[in-house]
Amino acid sequence: MKEEPFTDETLRDWIQELIREEDFQSPLFITSVGINGGMMYSSVTWAEKDGVLQTLPLVDHYPDGETVGLRSPVNIMVTDKTGRSAHLGTGPLEQP
Repeated sequence: MKEEPFTDETLRDWIQELIREEDFQSPLFITSVGINGGMMYSSVTWAEKDGVLQTLPLVDHYPDGETVGLRSPVNIMVTDKTGRSAHLGTGPLEQP
């Protein structure tokens, strides 16, 4: 069976699951690192009344000459204000 592509919606659903089912406490801090060395660090808050995730990019880095941000697969680590953490990998590297 072919693995589903990783999308922003996939990430949003995973973060909502951490908050709703795993009791992660907002704000969350998310670090994403691609195989090309690109990285992004963001703060995410959960607006309970609206059911909306609000993301504030804090830092990013893209290797010299890269016009695409993070190359897949991407490893994502989330920590919350209590120190809990979780890891999500976006899937295996596709071979050319």
